[in-house]
Amino acid sequence: DGQVELTLVLQLDEYSSETSWSLESPDGTMAYTMQRGHYESYASNKKVETIQVPPGRYRFRITDERGDGICCSAGNGYYAMYEGNGLTGTQLFYGAGNFGDEAEHIFEVGTFSEDEAQALPVPPDPPGGDVPSEDTSSSQTEDGLHLVEMSILLDSAAAETGFVLSWGDVVILERKPGYFEGKDSTPVTESIYLPAGEYILTLLDTAGDGFCCSKGAGFYSLLHAGELILFGQATFEYEHIETFEIAGGGGPTAVSRKKKFGLRGSAPSSYTPIRERSRTTDLHA
Repeated sequence: DGQVELTLVLQLDEYSSETSWSLESPDGTMAYTMQRGHYESYASNKKVETIQVPPGRYRFRITDERGDGICCSAGNGYYAMYEGNGLTGTQLFYGAGNFGDEAEHIFEVGTFSEDEAQALPVPPDPPGGDVPSEDTSSSQTEDGLHLVEMSILLDSAAAETGFVLSWGDVVILERKPGYFEGKDSTPVTESIYLPAGEYILTLLDTAGDGFCCSKGAGFYSLLHAGELILFGQATFEYEHIETFEIAGGGGPTAVSRKKKFGLRGSAPSSYTPIRERSRTTDLHA
């Protein structure tokens, strides 16, 4: 029938009646919409919505009446859209719950040639002015470092969780179990400047139950230049390894963070220093 199945996963906060969303088709009509109040009886619950649409380009918009998103003091909300049958499909986008008044994503579904994709219309902005596009110009510094935002939603046993970000045997950033003590069920973000190259992210849990499930709805994600490059639910046991690449070739040409972060193995002879720019942001602060 030419339809594409979409699956929207929406983890609501305590004030679920404030949340609404819409999916706008290329001709500017609303393909689907959920008005405020629809989720009133689903406080702090996860909802999965299945949508059938023709191939094309769409705009998804999520809004919060109070302007505090679906997270933080009111819960640990998030949302994600998949193309295909349920969560086994291809993830189109993911958003954390700290979006304030609203957030939007433009995406394509279906199969197109390159020329057809270029010709797809963009859904019009709503009346009242253009929606500003996301500024990603600051995602790369003058010396070629790329800003990567790593977000983790911790479970109720945050002290058990840790991670290591490395390039080969060189540890770039390490948060040992115990580092997040006192941040139970809290979303945190690490802002890290990295040269282009391939990296390894190792997630750790000392109890062997990840950071999810009976203790919460934990997940992890990495954003680069506004694009989601990693996302996963924390359903591993003691350790989970992911790899990702920052485009541009080469590995880090920077170096000796041995004193602060420690090195596993020896540093390669070509390793020269990356300025220390990482920071941790507590979204509840």
